[in-house]
Amino acid sequence: RVLGPVRLTGVEHPLTSQQLAVVAYLTCVGPARRESLIEAIWDGQRISDGRVANLMSAVRRLLGRRHFPEMVDHRYRIVDLPTDLDLLDSVTGREVDRAAGSLREAELAALEAGIGLVSGPVFATPPDRSWRWLDAHPEVVANAEAKVGQVAHRLVVALAARGDLDRAREVCQRALGWCPLDRDLVLALEGLHRAQGRPAAAHRLVSRWRIQVERLTGEDPMEASTPVGPASPGLAGRPGGLPEPDGRSILTGAQVSMGTAVTTTLPR
Repeated sequence: RVLGPVRLTGVEHPLTSQQLAVVAYLTCVGPARRESLIEAIWDGQRISDGRVANLMSAVRRLLGRRHFPEMVDHRYRIVDLPTDLDLLDSVTGREVDRAAGSLREAELAALEAGIGLVSGPVFATPPDRSWRWLDAHPEVVANAEAKVGQVAHRLVVALAARGDLDRAREVCQRALGWCPLDRDLVLALEGLHRAQGRPAAAHRLVSRWRIQVERLTGEDPMEASTPVGPASPGLAGRPGGLPEPDGRSILTGAQVSMGTAVTTTLPR
């Protein structure tokens, strides 16, 4: 599981932080040679062949040879070990059977199930050396945050479309705890605050977000020429816009036009 504190479920004995880091690295980055693993897990220290072999053997005993086979082409690899991020894709990307009932309700249920997989900020890890590889591969965390943000925003849009603004605001606030710099979610929550008569809260939200992003990127996100991170797809061309039940956006036209997602990872 990576959508929250990183852990491995379904094993008889818990893994050490270092063993878990090996599994996460090979699962998220891909097959790796011994030298790459030493750089990732031991931060490039001088490590004996025996120490590496002992760690790999311990992980293989815990996972089994089916999931952690012997090296092929001098590379270690994890096989057939899906993550909750894969399950998020599966649940929210599944085509809904139109004959099964209301399409909107079925899609809403799928999005709720997807958000239910998230238990906190993605890739929450112990503060030890074995996890420094995440700093060398920021795309791993950024891509996971982007997927969570996109699913959360789709759910917020769907809830707003049916008039459930309280639940939409709850989802939005929760998701911003996981993806604090996601532009779609910030603009959506701003629109919800304004729609529910809280203009001061809307102003504070956007002001804090602009300061956070500017500190990290050196640019005002409302004026940046190049957005940071991928835009949320599939929202009728208005990533930041939240439709009211009659299809109108609860954001102003100017705000909607700036609705390209910004997904930036906070420093670890």
